[in-house]
Amino acid sequence: MSISIYYFTTNNSKYGNLRIGSLNSLTGKEAAIIRDEIKEFAETDFEKIYIDTKYVQEVDISGINEIIHAHYLLQRTGKKIVLAYKENSIVQRWVQTTGLDRFVEVAIIPASA
Repeated sequence: MSISIYYFTTNNSKYGNLRIGSLNSLTGKEAAIIRDEIKEFAETDFEKIYIDTKYVQEVDISGINEIIHAHYLLQRTGKKIVLAYKENSIVQRWVQTTGLDRFVEVAIIPASA
């Protein structure tokens, strides 16, 4: 399993952002990789780290817990995590079940995308 890391800027982003993508699942193995990447980038100037889960087909509680852990880790450094997921996906069901969107910023990708 591998993930991809992308750097990008937006008009309202002074220092840029990171996108962690190419995820097929959000389970224990991926959670450990995401944790390592976020720890590495937590001390950089990046403002937000986007976790792109649009291709995720499998999720478990360890993956959701890692998103929560990453949120609090980045919050201590003044940064944000954004969980991007497809509408009507398994990730959206987990977000709704856990109430994750009450404290983690989310971006919903249309199902047709």
